[in-house]
Amino acid sequence: MIAGLLLAITAFAAPFRDYDRAAGDQYTTTTVTPTTTTSPTTTTPPTTTVGATVTVGGQSTTGGPTTVDTTGTTGTTPGTTDDEPTTDTDTSSPGGEDDGAGAAPDEDLGAGAPTGSGGGTGAGRGTGDGRGTIAFLTITTPPTNLGPSVLKVIGIPAWLASIDPLSVNTLGDIAAGTPFAGIGEGDLDMDKLRGLAKRLGGESVQAVGLSRELPDLLRDFEGLVKPLTGLVLAHQKLDDADDRAIAEAFQRSFARGAVLADIPVIGVELKDSDPSSISYFKKIKGVSSVDNIDTATGQESLMRLLGGAKPGHYGSQKDADALQPPRIVPDTAAAPVTDGSGSLSGSPLLVGLLLTMALLSGRALVTVTRRARAGR
Repeated sequence: MIAGLLLAITAFAAPFRDYDRAAGDQYTTTTVTPTTTTSPTTTTPPTTTVGATVTVGGQSTTGGPTTVDTTGTTGTTPGTTDDEPTTDTDTSSPGGEDDGAGAAPDEDLGAGAPTGSGGGTGAGRGTGDGRGTIAFLTITTPPTNLGPSVLKVIGIPAWLASIDPLSVNTLGDIAAGTPFAGIGEGDLDMDKLRGLAKRLGGESVQAVGLSRELPDLLRDFEGLVKPLTGLVLAHQKLDDADDRAIAEAFQRSFARGAVLADIPVIGVELKDSDPSSISYFKKIKGVSSVDNIDTATGQESLMRLLGGAKPGHYGSQKDADALQPPRIVPDTAAAPVTDGSGSLSGSPLLVGLLLTMALLSGRALVTVTRRARAGR
């Protein structure tokens, strides 16, 4: 670094070495004009999803286009009220509560299952087929206003589907050759159901493995099995207790698998939902919620969460964390470039230039002072 400073100072100071050697009061004034290079400014247009007609709950809805700030932030995982451990090393507990949490080890996602591959980089990003990369999974047909409210945010989903009723035969076919084989023999094995659902949720993030069978398993499946950057959930309480237990266990575990694969998962409901499903979503570790999706405020909240905002439970209910998640603020500070050793790359030359400029300023001051004295 010192050598660089000396070289730079020597090179720039050379023209001024003979100031004091000049005869009489003959001085030469030199003007140094720095060259400034201006980088062109490039404006990147927002990513949009082309509107198309999607049927949700028997209604034809035109989704998108949607623009989302996709600058990521680091958030904390919302709290959970279930019995799942704080780490992601879930353990199977036969005969435990049907809450979908901690029902199967995370390694049951299977070889090749995605882990930490998502990141939630935004909503409505297409891949050339007119659809985005957000999935929408409901228990059954959602209320009239819920589906269109979600589609206003996510545009045309990668896929949307309902869970109830699940075909035991299809579950058995999908589980064949996996640790969950025999899931439908006799009574439905709820632990295997949770484990299979978690694996499906994890693999759906990259559209690999068993997730390719989702169109055959889920009801009213519409769309394409493709990599996901986010998952939206809607919960409806079924009247039949057995059907409700199966559908909720599947949805919770599927969502947990997606969370473990590192994409944002958000449960939504209408502002006047009665009963509310927020307590249900809070039992799924890592899942956020929005309790007023049919309002502009709620839709903005969903957009921010899908774009990487701090996870949590947002909306107008009294136990919500806040009305909305914090707005995502891009980090515009440029990080210094280093040469790998921790020192700034190119700094000797840069410091040399600064010192040379200071030297030139001093020389100019000497010149002015001498001329002033000569004019007396």
